[in-house]
Amino acid sequence: MQSPRPYRSLVLALTLLLVQPFALMAQGGATADPSFKQIKPSGKFTQLQGDGFTLDYPDNWKAAGSADSSLIAPPAAVSEAGVSYGVIVGTNLSSEAASLDEAMRNLAKGFLQQNPGMHVSGEPHHVTVNGVEGRSVELAGYSPLKQNGKPLPERDWLVALPRAQGGLLYMVFVSPERDFSQLHPTYQKMLDSVHLRAASTGSSQ
Repeated sequence: MQSPRPYRSLVLALTLLLVQPFALMAQGGATADPSFKQIKPSGKFTQLQGDGFTLDYPDNWKAAGSADSSLIAPPAAVSEAGVSYGVIVGTNLSSEAASLDEAMRNLAKGFLQQNPGMHVSGEPHHVTVNGVEGRSVELAGYSPLKQNGKPLPERDWLVALPRAQGGLLYMVFVSPERDFSQLHPTYQKMLDSVHLRAASTGSSQ
């Protein structure tokens, strides 16, 4: 059985992302059920510089967090209930897995354990991002957004890439199922922009 420590560090990182950096942003722009027009990504991109990686994202979305864990989202999509649209980016520094496939399973398992009602949807896939082979899998769960008092179905695309420093760089592309197809081209462009490097320091923008 795998040690639960990587899961605890992952949960802590996500909690800090959702509660602290975006708190002020949520106060100013969040809505109970934002329209797609409110969260629609622009065609212009800016760059996030993290710990050992860079990633481009729409310039009308905002990034907050630290060098090794960030949340990128439109302000209207962030509320006290959670994040309905956007991308969670982080590093899983410790990995006890013997292979990339096992590391991906453990990472996905950590998300499932901490998100009741979430489950894996489909089989993991191989992905290659700028020469780095990784894995991706889709997760299904419930959005913070509601319709007729019930949470909307949510589709989360989890992608993980091995880092030269060890561990994984992971990205979770989040959207209600109803809007995922419209956001997928932007999410794919963001993924294609990822570059890993050996540097151990960086900063969010």
